[in-house]
Amino acid sequence: MHMQKSCTNTWCKHSFEITPDDLAFYAKVSPVFNGKKERNPRKLWKRPCMKCRKEMETTYAPERSETVYCKECYLKGVY
Repeated sequence: MHMQKSCTNTWCKHSFEITPDDLAFYAKVSPVFNGKKERNPRKLWKRPCMKCRKEMETTYAPERSETVYCKECYLKGVY
């Protein structure tokens, strides 16, 4: 089964194909924690930094419990 997809960037929109070999590779390299694939690098959500409250993009959905920090706060060691 081959899937035809389109790039979601507004400036691109080119179509491309995802093959069964591609899906097998993605499954192989995806991290698994407690029997679940945890991260989703294909989707970003806006969340506030837990220190300075600046809004940023993260791979962690808002309903998840991970604490997120912006780059500046993280590098300052506020965690």
